[in-house]
Amino acid sequence: ISNDTIYIPMVIKMSNDAD
Repeated sequence: ISNDTIYIPMVIKMSNDAD
């Protein structure tokens, strides 16, 4: 569960960085 908590925002950051 803890891993998923940081995984979600991590993907958002990567997506935002790609933009």
